[in-house]
Amino acid sequence: MIKIKIIFLVTAVLLLAGCEKDGLIEKAMSLFNDDPVTEKEKEKPIPRPVQRLDFEAGGFVLYQMPAKDGRTLYARTDVGGVYKKQGSGDWKFISEFAITPACLMVQGIDINPFNQSELIIACGTDYLKDDIGRGLWKSADEGATWTQVLGPNTGNGELNYGGNVLRIKIGGPCIKWHPSVQGRIYTGGLANEQTGRPNIYASNQNGEQGTWDIISTESTITGNVVCIQIHADFPDEIWVGTDKGLWRTTDNGNTWSEQLFPGQIDGTYQILLKKDNKGGLKAFISTGNLYRIENNASSIRDLTQRYGKGSGYGNMIIGLVFSNYGENKLVAKEMGILAKSTTDDGETWSKPLKYNLEKEHNPKHTLATQDKIYTSNVLGSQNPVNPDIWYMSGGAGPFLSTNNGETWRFHGNGIDMVVVYDVSFSMTGDIYVPISDWGMARTNDDSFPKIINYSRQSTLSPPPPEKNGDSYMPNVCRVLISQNNPERIYLIGGSVFTYYPVICKSEKRGEPNSYHIMNPSGIISYPRSGTGHDAIISDGDITSDGINDHLIVLMGGGQFKRKIYDAQNPSAYWYGVYHSSDNGESFAKSEFPGESENIYKHSIVGGLFSPTDYIESDPANPSKVYLYLEGGNDDGVMAGGLFISTDYGRTFTFRNYVVDNPAANYRSRGAINIDHGGTGVLWAGIDNYGLSKSDNSGASFTKLSGWESALTVDAKGNVVAAFGRRTGDAYNKIYLSKDGGETWEHIYFEGHGVIPSVRKINIRENKDGELWISTSGQGLFIYRFD
Repeated sequence: MIKIKIIFLVTAVLLLAGCEKDGLIEKAMSLFNDDPVTEKEKEKPIPRPVQRLDFEAGGFVLYQMPAKDGRTLYARTDVGGVYKKQGSGDWKFISEFAITPACLMVQGIDINPFNQSELIIACGTDYLKDDIGRGLWKSADEGATWTQVLGPNTGNGELNYGGNVLRIKIGGPCIKWHPSVQGRIYTGGLANEQTGRPNIYASNQNGEQGTWDIISTESTITGNVVCIQIHADFPDEIWVGTDKGLWRTTDNGNTWSEQLFPGQIDGTYQILLKKDNKGGLKAFISTGNLYRIENNASSIRDLTQRYGKGSGYGNMIIGLVFSNYGENKLVAKEMGILAKSTTDDGETWSKPLKYNLEKEHNPKHTLATQDKIYTSNVLGSQNPVNPDIWYMSGGAGPFLSTNNGETWRFHGNGIDMVVVYDVSFSMTGDIYVPISDWGMARTNDDSFPKIINYSRQSTLSPPPPEKNGDSYMPNVCRVLISQNNPERIYLIGGSVFTYYPVICKSEKRGEPNSYHIMNPSGIISYPRSGTGHDAIISDGDITSDGINDHLIVLMGGGQFKRKIYDAQNPSAYWYGVYHSSDNGESFAKSEFPGESENIYKHSIVGGLFSPTDYIESDPANPSKVYLYLEGGNDDGVMAGGLFISTDYGRTFTFRNYVVDNPAANYRSRGAINIDHGGTGVLWAGIDNYGLSKSDNSGASFTKLSGWESALTVDAKGNVVAAFGRRTGDAYNKIYLSKDGGETWEHIYFEGHGVIPSVRKINIRENKDGELWISTSGQGLFIYRFD
């Protein structure tokens, strides 16, 4: 049993957050072992003060769930955990039990209808199958403390959820307290990969640890569980919807139906049940279309044409909710901003409901032209005390209506769950923060912690092929600042929607509307590339010969890691390293002469969501560039390791495998860092291997004792920061050393926990005593140390 106290001593200002799409953080981020938490882990370190950047809104908030008192509200997110809001107070993070990334990816949340102090969440995602935090967590005190009641620590290692899987997370609920049988609770998770079948669990003792039984053994249920629904007047009848179909039991799981109406319902998002005039149950099912099932589940009616759903992006009918605390008025919502209501079970429908914004409350991160709430608009709820108050959520955070849906505003001061790729500091004083979905945010020391502006608006006409009104470049992986002209910056990255590689340039320090999309020769980029490449600029760095900017960029996979060269498809050789010596106007593939070429071609490059630092230019020698690539023994070729260029990135030669035994040790996802204090010391962190140091420009490395894994590292003189596992750790932590790596201190932020999804750590170059921590779902932390 793990029980971690949540203490609300939050010194931060809440910030706007971003959305990590579809659970695409690299699988390697999980690699937490299944060892039990040791006594060492139970000793909480001294909490440290921390400040946060105020992004003034939130990312993908999946659902706002009100408690019975009408003033307590919980929000589940796809990558940021669970938050709580009481009355007019700020949103507070209450997921300090989250010691691993899967804990932050919440598929379901429910409140005990007989005791509003009790809540339960279901967390996990498909690419973190071995993460020790996945499963069910329960709180008996409104989120102050938590216990894992079902999951790896209870002997149920088979259980996982899809908290960051788009098809699954926008449905629900996957965890449900019975509305009329006190102490009864149900849940279902992802399907077993071998059998394709999920387990449905039930507890009759309020979900306590050790009280769960599997009730789906006799069923034919297949697919990932998306939705479980029960009606108060039918205590033993359970409806289960998966991404493959629909099933039900009328005897609490002793027997189950075959798949219901497989010709129409091949995947379920949401289910609503109501009592019909014959004393039976009527069901409304959303699958993207809308269906009504009645007559003891013997007949089905397609209501889609009567509803008259829209066309274009996101026109699937998903959201279902009864309004005004009864079953007489059903509201159905498309994924977007279209919703309609019916009072005759779908025979006739109202005019489309409007989601007009009160624009004075419109977050800066949304498009300047946004008139409707920018949201997925699929999971809505109504205040149980005041029917004029409605809540809606989606890709831009939480929204609120206080006038029964007539107009909407952003709810509160935001939820701090933005996904931050990196941070760059300019000699001008500007601080550039690349964030998922919203491009790049800019601040400086004078405006901190407030954001000055965002670079998200589309920069070219006509709009990109996805035609979603979004930027060409919603995902900026890194901001490169010219060393010749600090007014000039480059944004490198692409689009999470279509995986186009993109480079934008501004000559005005990133002021809004100052960017233009570059279309350099020699590199695939929008708009020439077309769809299907699954390529994106995942990393890069910049250096200078005193006249021109030299850009070195890494073309990686969009969603997935990719081998640089595929002999079966030699014409598709777009992954790998490219170099520009003319301010980004043209690029050529970097060369790897001699034996270096074979090692390079068999290496692997990361994708959009690889939280690593592969490329580093030497601050003391502008012509020297370091490159780290992943790889191992591939058909007899020992791939991966450290490459070095001495001509600004034109050519690279292989230098070192970094690991002690390259024949046995895989060069896994890693990060390199050249001490930006100018000492020439090079650091390398490798996932599931450890932390290494070179005092001779990478000719040889010494592995530091006490490190089992390191995902990111940064150094400035004797100050070194790293994120990873030291001996005895069951999960990754942030560590800081002030004596060159001789001793280490675990940095713990009270009220925010151990920060399990760190993407990048930066010791600030031009200001002493600041550690900037970019995360995948908890925003950006600034820790000030002596």
